[in-house]
Order: sequence, then C-alpha cells, then structure tokens
Amino acid sequence: MQLVYKKKFLSEKRRYAVVLLAIMSAIFTPGPDILSQMMMLVPMVILYEFAVLIVGLVEKKRAIAVNERE
Repeated sequence: MQLVYKKKFLSEKRRYAVVLLAIMSAIFTPGPDILSQMMMLVPMVILYEFAVLIVGLVEKKRAIAVNERE
C-alpha cells in the first residue's frame, strides 16, 4: 500500500507540522536552551517546505504526463 500526500494537503496542514516539529525539536535537543532547539527546528522546517515543493513538482509532472496520453 502506497500513501501519497497532495501538495494542497501539506500546505493546509503546515501550521500543525511546524508545531509538531517544534515539539520534536524541544524533546530531542540535549539542553533546555532555545538556541539549540531553534538550530534543530529551522532545518526540519526547511526540509518540510522542500518536501512540499517536490510534491508539487511531481504532481505537475504527472498531470502533464496524463494530458499527453489523452
């Protein structure tokens, strides 16, 4: 079974993803200081946004391929 997310879904749920990533960075950082938490949070948010971009590009590519077949 393959689970596929759409760009619209990922964009709509961005707020929840950032909150979840902030909680994860607070749990996984070794110290209580905010700097180390931010140093972990920022790359994770960038990776999330990159994933949204990649999903959008793949969706666009699939749509073009489907239109060419018709």
